[in-house]
Formats: sequence, C-alpha cells, structure tokens
Amino acid sequence: MVDGRAHRPTLLVTMGVMGSGKSKVFRAAGTKVGFNLDSYVSAVVDDLVTKDEDYQQNVRSILATNDLDHPSDALYQAFHDAYFTARRTPNRDGQTMDDLNDATIFATLAEGRMDLHVELTGTVPPQWLLKASKGQYNVVLACAEVTYETAVERIHRRALGELHRFLRDPQRNPAPRLPKLTRGALHKYGQVLRTLIDTSNERVLVYTNEGTLRLRYDSARRGREREAAVRVG
Repeated sequence: MVDGRAHRPTLLVTMGVMGSGKSKVFRAAGTKVGFNLDSYVSAVVDDLVTKDEDYQQNVRSILATNDLDHPSDALYQAFHDAYFTARRTPNRDGQTMDDLNDATIFATLAEGRMDLHVELTGTVPPQWLLKASKGQYNVVLACAEVTYETAVERIHRRALGELHRFLRDPQRNPAPRLPKLTRGALHKYGQVLRTLIDTSNERVLVYTNEGTLRLRYDSARRGREREAAVRVG
C-alpha cells in the first residue's frame, strides 16, 4: 500500500512563548522532517507588524524618550500598545494583520502545494489550524520549551540586537519588539504542550532551548515516556 502522506506538503507549526527561540526550532525541525526550507510559505504575523511603517515610526518615538538598556514597565507597555495598534488596526481594505496572515494560511492550505510555516505562541490549542489542514498536509508541531528566566533575558537581548540593526538600516531591517512575558502565559503553554503530547495524532517535537537546542521528545519515536518529555516553567 502506498502511503499518501509521502506526497503531501508539510505544515510546520512552531509553538512557544515569547523568547523561547521559535526561529531556531523552525530551522532544526524543518531540517529533521524534510520541510522545504528553500521554498515555502511563511505565515508569521510578527513579520507583518515589525515591517509596518506606522509601527516603525511609533518605535522611533518610544525610543526617543526611553532607555531600552533598562526597560521599565512603562516601556514594556508602550511597546505592547504600539504592537497591537499596528496588528489590530484595519487597513484601507478593512483587513487587520491577523486577517492578512489568516488569509495566507487558508489560501496556502486550500491550494495544497507549498510547504507552510505557521508560528504560534501556543497558549491556546491549535485545533483551528489542524482542522483547516483537512488531512491534506503532513502536520508537524515543533514546540520550544524554556525557563521563564531564560525567556525574559532572551527577549531583552534580542530587542537590543534588533534595535541596533534597525537603526543602522531601517529600510532593510524590521523594528524591534519588546513583549513582556508573564509566568501565567508560560503556565498556559505548558498545559497546551502536555495536552498535545498526550492526545495529538500529529507528529510532535519538543525542543529544549537553554543555550544549546536539544530535541527532547519526538512522538514518532516509540518507547519514550511522555510525561518526562514536558519540562516548562
């Protein structure tokens, strides 16, 4: 019998809280599962936001009077407001960035030809996305696990790096983000991850990203203890 899955494109969903290193997980998981890293469709809403001219201008205004080296609660809030203003404000066609990102996802899934990468924070189960794939895609859920302290430090370090690149060449580089991670969000993600490992029929990969990226769990492997695969928070 011919396995039809061999002829399907791949839907690679990277999941993890802010600062967990989803970009690194994407490259590692993509290589592992044979995702076409040279030709694929990307649906990452953050990419739309950070390249938006209004968001970039708001970031410039924020940084004109704030110090990113020592971020205050007010600075985190300012970045939060700028980010979601850009993400949720409809364009002249009445579409938000979430609408545009979803349209890319559904159009790619409907066509069923290209590999597709979707990035999610993972604080809610991705059932809507799995349902939308309609069995036409090989689905891989690549999940990043990280401690709260590491994620917070990585968010700050990443923002500084993004800021320097943006100021050096704003035409080519996206504006920085400075999201504030809460322990509550990390806890919700841990619950979703446990549910996926226990119940998902899709392939689940769990990567620990504490300095060196390491694959800790692969649902395609037999004889692994599922409970031991989850370690977040």
